[in-house]
Amino acid sequence: MFYIGDVPAVPLIVDLPDDGAHLWTAATGKLTRPDGTTTTCTVAMDGAQLIASVTIPGPLTVPGIHRVAVTLTDSTGGKSRVPALRFAVDDDTTGWYTVDEAREDADDFRDQLTDAVLYRLLTIARNDVLAYAPALPVTTPATLPPAHYVASQLAQAVNVWNANRVDASNGSEGDGTFTIRPFPLDWAIKQTLRPKNPLPVIG
Repeated sequence: MFYIGDVPAVPLIVDLPDDGAHLWTAATGKLTRPDGTTTTCTVAMDGAQLIASVTIPGPLTVPGIHRVAVTLTDSTGGKSRVPALRFAVDDDTTGWYTVDEAREDADDFRDQLTDAVLYRLLTIARNDVLAYAPALPVTTPATLPPAHYVASQLAQAVNVWNANRVDASNGSEGDGTFTIRPFPLDWAIKQTLRPKNPLPVIG
């Protein structure tokens, strides 16, 4: 897990394909940021262990899911792409939940999800909360979300996760894959965000 401003000190490790028909002689890496910009990464191969070490350039300045693509080349010019690695870069100045905070506060997220999937869940939940809750004032710097907005974000993230890992056809847990489906805010979250006055209003 990384944060805005981090400079990765340890290379990412990529597993190389164990293909006896090829002897990989070179590797190149490309980092793609969430805003679409790209940067070349330095890649060092260890053929004996079938791994490649990818050095991520820093500092990291764009929040979101980053992808690292490694392309291998053999002595004949043949090329092969290794499945992209994903990692999340979080911003801990917004007042919303970070991936690390969500893991600390919700048992559902302790060990079951990658940082990238959990980051997406928290983003979806934050958008759901903002779409329903009273709009926050537009200020510079941006107004931090109140505590009940942040608590609702985590509760909605848990609900979305639980709803999407259960097979809707039979109510059982699925095969471990994760497909995001829309999940509306439940009544408890709505009450937290827009509490109703229990007392009748007499005009």
